[in-house]
Amino acid sequence: MCHTLNIQSVRTVATGAATLLCLQFGLTLTALAEADPAFSFYGYQQIVANPSPAIANENTQITVTVSNFGDAPATNVRVKLSYNDWGVTFQGWQEIDVVSISSIPAGGTAEANFDHVFTNRAHTCLEALIVSADKNADLNNDRGQINMEVINAGESFGYHVPIVNNGDDDLVVQVQVECVHDDAAGVVAGRCHGIDEPMRVPAGQEILVPVAVEFFRDTPRGTPIDVVVKAFDVLNPGDVHAMNHVVVRVIFNTPRGLMEDCLAALEALPLLPSPGQGKKSNGLAKKIDEIASHIDKALASDVWVGDSRLEPHPRAIPLVYEQSAVAIQQLLTLTDSNDLPIEWKIELNRCVSALTDAARILLQTAIRDAGGNLEAELFLEEGDALRLAGDEKNAVRKYKTGHVSILK
Repeated sequence: MCHTLNIQSVRTVATGAATLLCLQFGLTLTALAEADPAFSFYGYQQIVANPSPAIANENTQITVTVSNFGDAPATNVRVKLSYNDWGVTFQGWQEIDVVSISSIPAGGTAEANFDHVFTNRAHTCLEALIVSADKNADLNNDRGQINMEVINAGESFGYHVPIVNNGDDDLVVQVQVECVHDDAAGVVAGRCHGIDEPMRVPAGQEILVPVAVEFFRDTPRGTPIDVVVKAFDVLNPGDVHAMNHVVVRVIFNTPRGLMEDCLAALEALPLLPSPGQGKKSNGLAKKIDEIASHIDKALASDVWVGDSRLEPHPRAIPLVYEQSAVAIQQLLTLTDSNDLPIEWKIELNRCVSALTDAARILLQTAIRDAGGNLEAELFLEEGDALRLAGDEKNAVRKYKTGHVSILK
């Protein structure tokens, strides 16, 4: 959802692991008779953030690699880096900085380096744009985009991709959704659904495009599906500024497996440098043990039915969700510490994402098992909105409320 605001620690929303890429349409790579500074394959591996996911309120170093597809040196190339919230958008990019590259050899590459502090938790796109150069033979390959994101999904994955119109005129966009990723055997592991028809986006507003994935039975944990959501302005189909697409990599997972992964990550945290002795430095061992105890309580075998479902009684559901919410809050409190090394913050953020993903999978699986439930689906959407705002603790509690509503 490309909205506004900064990017940041890229948590996720959904059931299953998914990497989201906010990308432009494909570009033809043809050597030209003069300089052609450009981006290939939408900027994939050409825009690299460190750390990734980014950490809120911590500096992120971003390296943009620019190629020269021409057969003459590209000189005085100016590269602008911008960010926008996750999804498909038309206009609305927020500039980070503009960096100049003095020269890129014919057929070679050069780097532009940026630093930025992202202050909000959101699904975010990064866009690199060549804004000027002494010579530029092809203006159609001057933009690259990536999105830093990981999403986990269970037996089904449902989400709404917002298309935002930040312009002054209404847009009519064609939206297409398709499954394109094969498993190791060359077979798509599930089905993708969406709306394959033109949609009007009023000026200054957004529409939500539903995307759904259904994994086939007996899908191995870790199996991915790439869901491509394409959008372009029907009235201006050739305008590269009014076309975009999002590649959502949804990876099958289970709630219990994600929670166990979080426990394993806490156990494997690297030792801290002195002062202090390893994880015991500054009392961190006690805090980590307390977080782990909440996750252990949520994993109590008597409240689970398999790896993706809870016992349908009033004690099981509040127990799992509440213990997860408390663990998330304690994890977030730790990540806010200025004394914690970035390696720890990355692992703790991943743990938060895993626990939040697990809660969402539980609710979405319960909705599916119930044959649909409008009240629970509304709570699911409200939880997603809280998560996008960086409030994972209350997102999990909203998912709990949705799960409880199914028992009524």
